[in-house]
Amino acid sequence: MADYEWQKRKVKTPLESLAPNMDEQVFTMWLKDRKSIANPEIGGQITFGARDTDNCEDKWTYADLESLDYWRFQVTGFSIADSPENHRKRPAAVLMDIFRILAPTGHVQHIVEATNAKLNEDYDAYVVPCANAPNLPDIVIKLGDSAELRIPATDYLEDWSDQLDLGDGQCLLAVFAFESYGFGPAWIFGDSFLRSYCSLFDIGKQRMGFAKTKQTK
Repeated sequence: MADYEWQKRKVKTPLESLAPNMDEQVFTMWLKDRKSIANPEIGGQITFGARDTDNCEDKWTYADLESLDYWRFQVTGFSIADSPENHRKRPAAVLMDIFRILAPTGHVQHIVEATNAKLNEDYDAYVVPCANAPNLPDIVIKLGDSAELRIPATDYLEDWSDQLDLGDGQCLLAVFAFESYGFGPAWIFGDSFLRSYCSLFDIGKQRMGFAKTKQTK
């Protein structure tokens, strides 16, 4: 196993200190599926020391961590829609966070084109008619040689009409351009991603795991 940076540190994070006392050295994060873009349901759960079997399916896809400090791992590809020009197969580093999705500028441009999003100059953000969500393509993230994670439009579009004047019936495209210029991660996966998948933070085996959420009754 690679000599990871957290193995060199003398100061442990709180979770590293707690890990030896857990039944399983993991914690699971689940965010409640939204019933609709216009009327989102708020809620979620963090399960320490176990997998969340109440809210998460039992089939997990894993990615080895490059860094436990920032839960950094690699994706091996990106696509939206089926056109060849919208596929990118170059590996890229990802961090887990709680703020939307940040992606390389070129990838965001492909998402804008695939969703026919329009720039709202007042907020310097892209918007899409909320009603279009059922007909828009998934954002597809590839892990390893074959595993795929799909983010539907109902998760990457957000209705902010109660806070922002985006225009009648317009939803915010919650994917924002971000450039690290080779000095950091290329992607940051936030709550738009976390709504689509349960996330397993595996301290003991130094990996991330992802499973589909169960449908909320």
